[in-house]
Amino acid sequence: LFETYSGRRLDADTTTDIWTVSPQLVFRGDFDGISNHVTMGVDFTRATQDVDNTSSSGGSETGALEKDNIAYYFHDRLGVEVKIFLSGGYGHDRVKFKYDYEDEKSNNIIDEEAANIGINYAFGPGSKLYGSFTQGFRYPVIDEQFDYKRNNEVDPDLQPQRSRNYEAGGSVQIVAGFVSRLNLFRTETK
Repeated sequence: LFETYSGRRLDADTTTDIWTVSPQLVFRGDFDGISNHVTMGVDFTRATQDVDNTSSSGGSETGALEKDNIAYYFHDRLGVEVKIFLSGGYGHDRVKFKYDYEDEKSNNIIDEEAANIGINYAFGPGSKLYGSFTQGFRYPVIDEQFDYKRNNEVDPDLQPQRSRNYEAGGSVQIVAGFVSRLNLFRTETK
């Protein structure tokens, strides 16, 4: 990365390593006319970034940033009489950011939750109605927390992006091969 700020040239050399382990258990079964599809899992991700900055004013700074993430989740989809499908899920996520940059050393731990619920009603061939709600989040990636413009500082106070999504819609098969669809949605992001 090469940037120029206020006449000052900054050469930034960064190396990022990411590895992930994601074991998952899936169960499918039928009980008295109800189909059931359950998914459970755990995700673990580690991201590390080494930073080496050199400015045209002669300054040189190095540092390391780390992001450890562990999440568990559960999702279930039930089918009733092959016409109605109910689904819902929940996930809990914890991230730990570790900053070691020049004289600044700190840790930041954030917990977040995600959830979803939905219903789908098939009332004819190629025709259905549905509704859903999803609550989610996105953590800042390591690069977003590092500010090259402000004296190469780390911003440990940067918060996750949080969102809520509401959706409803449906489709109607007018004749074979011709389907009319309508989807309405609203997304709130903070």
